[in-house]
Amino acid sequence: MGGSYPLQQVSTSGTVVKVPGGEVDPIHVARQLAPISAALSRVLEEDRDGYLQQIEVALSITGDGDIAFIKSGGEAALKLTIARQREIRIP
Repeated sequence: MGGSYPLQQVSTSGTVVKVPGGEVDPIHVARQLAPISAALSRVLEEDRDGYLQQIEVALSITGDGDIAFIKSGGEAALKLTIARQREIRIP
């Protein structure tokens, strides 16, 4: 299963509008997310004191189907959360 999916956006009136010529290829998105996820995972691994428990990043998809980071206050189409693994101890 594969292929591209139409890119849509929510207009200011709240209606969903298809972006002309905009398509999203999930494989392309996954290839972009992998290095972002790996880099953020390293940040958690290097925090030996355990101060950070998780990192959340707001992302969007551009009209070209690429991943873009969102500035504070922007609307995120995707939220990437990287969290520490918790140890479960069984007595």
